[in-house]
Amino acid sequence: TATPSQAESQPDNTAPSWPADGVVLNAGHIGWNGCDAGKLTLKPSELDYYCAETETTTMIPLQDISRQDGMGIYVISKHKPWHFTFPHHNDEQTFVSWIQQAGLNQVAYSQ
Repeated sequence: TATPSQAESQPDNTAPSWPADGVVLNAGHIGWNGCDAGKLTLKPSELDYYCAETETTTMIPLQDISRQDGMGIYVISKHKPWHFTFPHHNDEQTFVSWIQQAGLNQVAYSQ
């Protein structure tokens, strides 16, 4: 009987970067200059937030995010938090997964 070649029997351990091409989530940006309806795009190297109300996009490089605080992220260059609301629980879970994949330190949120 023929045996499969070694290349065929080896599992593929090369996982694609996460998210591969960016994951788009429905999200509102709360706080000063908030936006009720927007799109949050999660990429391996940055986070992009598009506000439909003002038709503007803010790009935040991953290295400019110091931590996650339970409701969003803290942006170093802007010296302030960016908090989000997610209309769908799955979108919130995806955001949390992105935070973990990005290796950002999570800080407990306290009200």
